[in-house]
Amino acid sequence: MQSTYSILKQSIPIFRIFDEEKAKEFYISYLDFSLDWEHRYEEYFPLYMQVSSGDFMLHLSEHHETVLQGQQFASK
Repeated sequence: MQSTYSILKQSIPIFRIFDEEKAKEFYISYLDFSLDWEHRYEEYFPLYMQVSSGDFMLHLSEHHETVLQGQQFASK
């Protein structure tokens, strides 16, 4: 019998950030991640971005609804 469920191939942790400059300083300058993309709905809206190091990716979010206590994961 063939399964109708997809197999989880990758998960991407989503971490809440509170300061864009400090997050970029830490992940990009200190940990040497690359900035893959950034997204805002409007100029003064919260930032959502992806950083990566090799095959490892993180999503960083200023949205308070996206990440509550602890962490969440996006999956592909």
